[in-house]
Amino acid sequence: MHGQCLVAVYPSRNEAKQAFRAARGSGVPSHNMRMSGADTDMEKPHAWDWLFSLRVPESDKTYYRSHLAEGRTALSVLLDGASSTKIGAVEEILDRYHPVDVRVEEENEGSTAAAGGQAEKAAGPSAHAQAAQGVEEEIIPLPREAANVGTRATDRVRRIRTYVIEEPFEKEVSLSDERLVVKRRPATTSAGSEITERAYEFHERHDEPVVEKIREDEELSVRKEASQHTQHVRGTVRRTKVDVQKEMGAQLSPTKDRDGR
Repeated sequence: MHGQCLVAVYPSRNEAKQAFRAARGSGVPSHNMRMSGADTDMEKPHAWDWLFSLRVPESDKTYYRSHLAEGRTALSVLLDGASSTKIGAVEEILDRYHPVDVRVEEENEGSTAAAGGQAEKAAGPSAHAQAAQGVEEEIIPLPREAANVGTRATDRVRRIRTYVIEEPFEKEVSLSDERLVVKRRPATTSAGSEITERAYEFHERHDEPVVEKIREDEELSVRKEASQHTQHVRGTVRRTKVDVQKEMGAQLSPTKDRDGR
């Protein structure tokens, strides 16, 4: 079959099947897609039909053969006469299932090239593949966050309210009392008085407590005092880590960043 296609290499057949079903759901016919794995005999010429190209360079054969030998699965999707928008949509679907590599293959005078002027997009292309494309350097952004701790003024309202209450009190006071004492005794004078009725009036003096309230005013002084204190601030920032695969089949090993982490 001839035409432009996308070739994605996945770590396992499971991811390849998921990408296959997703691409089919987007409208790509099943007969325009192929999957090949370690069980495919890539030494036979017809085995390369899954690339939809009759002229696969030997360098690309070596590249794909090494992936399949390590248990990975290749999925190719033929997009014959598709627009750049459709190609981009299918490429996004293939990216969704974490491929090791995604390439746009196009038959062009006996070689495979990036279609539509797009460069090869790979998760980890070999130095040979980079040299073949004339790529001297590829920049991979590693964004990270930093924390700048500052201060800001906040307003805290403290309210003071006055109100009236009644408080009981107890005090002792000395009081004077007069009591009328009546006692019968013999007369002390010889002059007698007429026997008649008379009324006599006497007054007894008694003290009683009197409460007089006086003012003993107080006042409340309100002022502000400024002070300084230190507070320990904890939080998290995000950064991007990178794992570099040193050689085919080797386990990914994390690299240290500039802070030694």
